[in-house]
Amino acid sequence: MGKSFTICPYCGCGCGMYLELVAGHMGVAMPSQVQSMGAGRLCLRGWQAGSLIGSAARLMRPQIAREEASWEEAIQTASGGIKSVLDRGRHALGVLCGGHLTNEEAFACRLYAHDILRTPHLDSCARAVDAGSIWGLEHSLCTPYRSPPLAQITRSDVIVCLNSNIRWDAPQAAGYVVEAAGAGSKLVVIDEVVDEGLGDLAALYILHKPGFRGVLLHLLVEAVAGGRRLDAEEQSALQQAGVETEAFHQLSSLVQDAKRLAVVFSTTALQIPQEAAYLAELTILRQASGAEVAQVFAVRSDCNSIGVVDMGVAPVRNGEARGLGAFEMLSGNGGLQGLIVVAEAVEQFVGQQQLRRLREQLQFLLYIGSFDSATAELADVVLPMAGWGECEGSFTCHDGSIWPVCRVISPAGQRRPLAQILNDLSNAHNGSVLPTDTSTLRAQISRQVPSYRSVDWAGLSCTQPSATVPSRDNDIDVVNTVAPIREWPDIGVNGQRPYVLVVRRHEGSWAFDPRVRAAHILAREHTDQRSPFVIINPRTCQQLGTREGHSVMVSTAFGSQLLPVKCQAAVPQDVVVLPWQFRDVAHSLAGRPRVDDRTGSAYHQPVAAALELPG
Repeated sequence: MGKSFTICPYCGCGCGMYLELVAGHMGVAMPSQVQSMGAGRLCLRGWQAGSLIGSAARLMRPQIAREEASWEEAIQTASGGIKSVLDRGRHALGVLCGGHLTNEEAFACRLYAHDILRTPHLDSCARAVDAGSIWGLEHSLCTPYRSPPLAQITRSDVIVCLNSNIRWDAPQAAGYVVEAAGAGSKLVVIDEVVDEGLGDLAALYILHKPGFRGVLLHLLVEAVAGGRRLDAEEQSALQQAGVETEAFHQLSSLVQDAKRLAVVFSTTALQIPQEAAYLAELTILRQASGAEVAQVFAVRSDCNSIGVVDMGVAPVRNGEARGLGAFEMLSGNGGLQGLIVVAEAVEQFVGQQQLRRLREQLQFLLYIGSFDSATAELADVVLPMAGWGECEGSFTCHDGSIWPVCRVISPAGQRRPLAQILNDLSNAHNGSVLPTDTSTLRAQISRQVPSYRSVDWAGLSCTQPSATVPSRDNDIDVVNTVAPIREWPDIGVNGQRPYVLVVRRHEGSWAFDPRVRAAHILAREHTDQRSPFVIINPRTCQQLGTREGHSVMVSTAFGSQLLPVKCQAAVPQDVVVLPWQFRDVAHSLAGRPRVDDRTGSAYHQPVAAALELPG
């Protein structure tokens, strides 16, 4: 078999690649030179993506209570469990999907959830992660949002990057930022840590206190809008944010003078709607003031999170039928009695302890997926679906362009295409028939999804995308202004808890994806990231009288944990970083995440903390 074009299944950058089989089962990934997202480049994850095809971690056979079973037994047991939940009402059942499903798979999930199960509770964790920042952008821009092609970052004379850890969340975007800075663009990094790789290239590095990013962005909008220096009240707010006045004036001057401004961030690092709204207002102000171009590059959390939402995988939001979002379903407070999880390891987002608590509340849990996970281990029934490289479909990249996802090899073991599995469940449930072939699904997408009516499905190719489709992420309300942030976080330095604990994305965050663990080289790269730890400044370590590798007691108003220490000079001396992937520890030290009522996004606020040696 020759080379087959596809899109990388990992982060939201959407890089094009070719897969080629070696010895009939091992996939080798090579970058596409013509696809605009990657433009001939892949990160470490992309280069290793081919190993997913032959991974030993794939689910190969149906399971009932973790015991292998036939497809007939598994489908009947799953159908019986679903019926028993629906007997309590359609609001008792939820469906949660992964953000790396193809458009066709996501549409099949929508048909199954809405037309067969008739539940309003349908969502994906990827949509919930993206929703906060995308909502903020759209409600300031007053238009649906699509990110420009990432390569356009290199055309900017000023780049404002909102998170230095973007190289972990969106490596391709970080690569373009580095390329632009090396070619002479002025790079500004705004973050709560000193540097995670971009500091050496930055013309200006704005360090703010944790929790004060919104305050800083509000003040920046005011300064750029008025073309003036801050008044006394604003100066006081800037001081509380921990930003030096001269550095702020340099920042506002760079933004005001930019002819080609690029604002870059990852949606996984910026989830508060108001903060994203300020970024959109900056670009509006610059365009109104005569800038040639001012663009926001928001890189999504998953490879097809845009397409999954476009296909209708989102909670129903009208009247009494209001559906629960992903984090509302996973919180255990929504009254669900049953949950169907499709291609998502939900322990990544809530932790294994919360997953077990949720499982105790559920009467029935069905897992449909390609790789083993903690979610699969707790499921009543596991149905193995054909994964990436085993099925044909399409992805919608972050700029709205649609690209083909080609099949490289037939499904291994007893794995079946997702549409076929959903049709089998539908038949067992009430005898209804759902479409199972790609062409029929695409025909229905063209009829039922307005923005996809002009898509030339037959013309999808590895050299030219179909027509770019507009966004339909949210219902857009015209908002002329964004309310300023008036209340500052109450996490000032005090004698009892002099540190600030920050739950933050870290280099090992993506290693907790079961797909990454299924790629042996990627799993090997971060074996030291599996057990919880905190990151502090080396001087803080010295002041405590301990050293890296030893443990300290971290205490907050929510609880205490004894955790090993890693040292990084990037972390300010009064800050303690808890990597995002340790969700159970985050809940015990920072409390349950806040869920935004408008978007369903969830995030942890910084909290005051104390560090002590054990004993």
